[in-house]
Amino acid sequence: MKRRRTQESASTSVDLLVLRECVEQFSTKTVVLLGDFVADEFQHGEISRVSREAPVLILKHRETYIVPGGGANAANNLASLGARVLPVTAVGDEAPEMQSSLTSAASESMFPESFA
Repeated sequence: MKRRRTQESASTSVDLLVLRECVEQFSTKTVVLLGDFVADEFQHGEISRVSREAPVLILKHRETYIVPGGGANAANNLASLGARVLPVTAVGDEAPEMQSSLTSAASESMFPESFA
C-alpha cells in the first residue's frame, strides 16, 4: 500500500482517509499468525467479606466468562477486521471454550471443523 504525504508537518496527527483505506484492505489479506492461543478466564462477583486469617477478599461468585487471550486475541481482532487468519499454534484442552469465545468470523476462519 502506498502511503500518501499531503504535507510535511511536525504534527503526529493521523490521516483518517489513509487509515480507512488500510482497514478496508484487511478483507483482501490472508495473515499467518504464529502465537500461543490461550483462554483468559474472568471471574465476577461481589465481595462478601474480608478474611480474618489473611488480607484476602472473599468473593460471592456471580459469573465466569472466557475471552481469547494471547495470539487468539490478535487472531480474533484480525478476523473482525475481515482478514482470513491461518493460525499456527497448539491448542490444549480449552479448545471448545476457545472456539466459542471467538467472534463468528474468527471461528469460521480458524476452526472449520467442530471440536465435538
